[in-house]
Amino acid sequence: MKTILEIKKIIFFLLFLFFIVGCKEDIQKIEVIRTLGFDISSSTENAPGKDYPLLSEVVPGSGIQNYRVVLRGANYPVGKTFQYRVVESETTALEGVHYRLLTEGNYKIPGRQKSGSVDIEILPFPDESDSHAIVVLELLEETGVQIDPERARIAIPIYLKEKEPEPLPIPDTPLWDVLNGGESVNGISYQTIYIDQFNPYLPEVLRQGLVDANNSIYADAQAGGTTPRQFYAIIIHFRANPALPSGTVDIAIAFSSDQSASTSATVMRNMSIDNGVVQYRYDFNPDSEGVGKFENSRGLRNTRYRTDYLLDVIYSYFEENEFKFDWVGGDIASPTRPNEYQGGLFGQGAIAGDLVFGSITTLPSSGRDPYAVFLKETGMQSSPKLHTCFFDNENIRYFNALTIDPDATYQSEGFKNTWSAAQAELASDNKSLHKMMMYFGVERFNFHVMHLATYYTDDKVQRKGLINFDFKIDYKGNVKPFLFYNYPLYDGEGEYGEASRTKALIDNLLMKKEFSILKNGSRVRFTDNSDSSFYFEGELGYYILNDFHALKWIP
Repeated sequence: MKTILEIKKIIFFLLFLFFIVGCKEDIQKIEVIRTLGFDISSSTENAPGKDYPLLSEVVPGSGIQNYRVVLRGANYPVGKTFQYRVVESETTALEGVHYRLLTEGNYKIPGRQKSGSVDIEILPFPDESDSHAIVVLELLEETGVQIDPERARIAIPIYLKEKEPEPLPIPDTPLWDVLNGGESVNGISYQTIYIDQFNPYLPEVLRQGLVDANNSIYADAQAGGTTPRQFYAIIIHFRANPALPSGTVDIAIAFSSDQSASTSATVMRNMSIDNGVVQYRYDFNPDSEGVGKFENSRGLRNTRYRTDYLLDVIYSYFEENEFKFDWVGGDIASPTRPNEYQGGLFGQGAIAGDLVFGSITTLPSSGRDPYAVFLKETGMQSSPKLHTCFFDNENIRYFNALTIDPDATYQSEGFKNTWSAAQAELASDNKSLHKMMMYFGVERFNFHVMHLATYYTDDKVQRKGLINFDFKIDYKGNVKPFLFYNYPLYDGEGEYGEASRTKALIDNLLMKKEFSILKNGSRVRFTDNSDSSFYFEGELGYYILNDFHALKWIP
């Protein structure tokens, strides 16, 4: 017979086993209580009429967007993959047009981690409308994990065009008093109007006059065997010299100039392209209503271009008509840049309704004739697309280079085929193209001149070739066919540029096609306007001029 002590031991052992088994079951139950949900701020409001949040909007070409998913409960010892879906009934954005799923509906929570992310790419696409398309994403339940119902879905609004800058309120001070009188606006002095050749509001006589002038000057240069020139902007400048009387106004037309004929050591080491201006000086004395004329014309610089190429129409337009200087508000035209004032000349009398305007800016005071300032402070092309594609918000400057890798997965098949055709042209000379870079020289040329660097091997020797082109882009982001300038006189790179020039890539593509540009994350896409399936992309970068020269090879 068992003793009372033995019976107690058995009872204690059974109770212990019961306790252990019960705790194990409880532990197992606790381990399977895991919850997944999007990481959503409590301040984020729901989409109108929906029970899921509407996140911050994204714009065309925003690139890869990461939406964090949080795991609540025990970690997984190793990474685990989960599923999400696009809620088609709630989504108005088009896959492949507005967005792209990067992992085909999968996302991963890494081992011993509390979060992962759902990643989608917002694609570059042309402006559609002043509205939004929505893509709604939903996390899916799986065995062993629950989905937080309040954090199961998110709505991502995609704005269907690039955002236009908000117009600044029109200053209380009259524009004439600012430009001519030197009165400041918010502590800043302005004395210049920069008028881009592609300003869509320009009167037809000025716009067509510049087109005709450019065609003529380019054709004459080709026929004469010299580097072509191109006109690109009208500059109206006040207070060029403190000694000049009130109402003295310079009207300058900026153009690219040729330095290749010079043999000075300095020029031999530069890019062989410079700036020039046609400069005329006037008296403008407005009446009590602010209306006046440009009178007492005095030609100062490069006046022969007026009759040779400007067909006398540009300056005659200003000299023969009456105008009034005034601000241009957002009700007339959106600014091309954030925090930009616009203003210009409102036509009077026979040309009432004409408007010649541009960005209100300032040039460094030279204390003398502003000719040298005009040359160095060339205004940047005004295309809003140029700003949105190239502006570096982090460093508050413009990217000035695009590196084009032909082997990148994001290049179109058409471009890869064109590159292969270019390779075939060079193969007989034991040359092989490697990569290409577009350098826009923001330090001086402000995107008016593009230096194309071709990196290639010549019988296995690494070379860098350079070709200079005129670069034009209109307000809609259409890049005109590149106009050939010259092979620059810099350390033999012009010679190498000529040696690596191909018909497939240069003559029949860049110099023949018109492209539209769109931002695509950290890249810019050039799409053939005649074939939307053909495009190439370049990675944005920034180089000071000396560093660009020193970059003899791209890995």
